[in-house]
Amino acid sequence: MTGIDSRARETSSLDIITHVAGQAVAASPRSAVAHMGQAMVLRAQGRFEEAIRAYDAVLTLNRNFVPAYANIAYAKLTAGSTEDTIPLVEQAIRASPRDPTVGNWYDLVGEAHLLQSRTDEAIIWLERARSAIPTHRRYTRSPCFCLRPRRRDPTGRHRTHRSPEVE
Repeated sequence: MTGIDSRARETSSLDIITHVAGQAVAASPRSAVAHMGQAMVLRAQGRFEEAIRAYDAVLTLNRNFVPAYANIAYAKLTAGSTEDTIPLVEQAIRASPRDPTVGNWYDLVGEAHLLQSRTDEAIIWLERARSAIPTHRRYTRSPCFCLRPRRRDPTGRHRTHRSPEVE
């Protein structure tokens, strides 16, 4: 890969990164890493449909590139395809259950369930996320995690339980 041309130097940082990612893919079209970089840039720009195609290219080149599954799931969720999100993230979790970012993956599944109005499933996955990354600000400051659902009482209604950190 040659240096960045003068036109690219005059543009914004994201434009430079886009240009460099394009150069990387052009220089190494069979590199999953180059396509992953390009996909991440496209996702950062909010170009989710293009990012999904780039993540697909990553997985075509290397089916074992586990982060690509979670990243394509995130792009699909943001683009509005909640049904595709959960199986992709679950595949990443099965492939790498001890990944240091697995808590983020649990959170992604929880968000997908929330968007599908599957609250009970969402709570399970979001609790897993909170257990995996308890110091993440989302779980320490979010009012959603101050109240946790508890078992149903004899009348069939859900009872709530205040988390100790809020009392």
